[in-house]
Amino acid sequence: MRRIATACLLLASCSGGRLTSSQAAAACVVLASCFPHEFAAGYFGSSLAACASGVDQLPPSPGALIGNQGIQTGLEGPLGDVYACLAKSSGCTAAATCLGRAGASGSCASPSTLWDAGCAGTVLEGCLADGVAFDVDCAKYGEGCRVDFPQSDRPLAMCDEGACPAAGTQCEGSQEQVCLGPGVVLDDCARVGLSCFAPPSGGAECYVEGTPCSPGAAACNGTTLLSCQGGVPEQFDCSQSGTFKRCSNGACSETGSQCTVAADAPSCDGTKVKLCQDGNEVEVDCAGLGFSGCQDAVCH
Repeated sequence: MRRIATACLLLASCSGGRLTSSQAAAACVVLASCFPHEFAAGYFGSSLAACASGVDQLPPSPGALIGNQGIQTGLEGPLGDVYACLAKSSGCTAAATCLGRAGASGSCASPSTLWDAGCAGTVLEGCLADGVAFDVDCAKYGEGCRVDFPQSDRPLAMCDEGACPAAGTQCEGSQEQVCLGPGVVLDDCARVGLSCFAPPSGGAECYVEGTPCSPGAAACNGTTLLSCQGGVPEQFDCSQSGTFKRCSNGACSETGSQCTVAADAPSCDGTKVKLCQDGNEVEVDCAGLGFSGCQDAVCH
């Protein structure tokens, strides 16, 4: 049994392993506080809790870069460096400099969003909705810049792992090269209990040997998520992820039990922003990030 496994692109369990939990939370608070229009556009996640917990995978939010890596999109290195810089920045002026990895700085004309960034050779560049310039040289990470298509038909300029091979999808060990337009990302088949197979006819697919399964609701066996995709049985150990380490109700769920990412809104406690990160109540001190205090769940 064989199949192409690309569903991992949308799972919180696919993460980059670049940040600590505290760095991810701090970076998200700075993003929400200094770049509110860009944050509201959803590039970093649908909420502060989602941003810090890694619910949205592509592009990877700070929370998606906690823990083990299942998908290599090419954005983990560049964005990981940006987020790490934001987590130790001092105020919004310093935060803006974190976005200029290849020389960009300050304000820019024609504010848009990072969804509409472009490529200038190997440099990924754009103008945030808040009018702040952004750029990063993908070549510094051994990557190229291309306009790929990771979600529906909306193009997204990004650093990626390389050009889509002429032969199409191929294997690199247990990893399947997934072509997104002209570029590729690497999907680790082993993360869902599968192997990568390259048939003589060309291409590559994630596959598993054994009896075909019947489609049905996903289930949990301890921390292991069991599912059936296209007649192929799959399993994924949620505990091996950076976040969402428990399995419940047929899905990987928050590691902690103090709060829920989807339902608990952030708030202020003195100078600190309180938010739900992966089921745990955490605080980020605005004063420690160069701000005067907390208001309406953001630093000011």
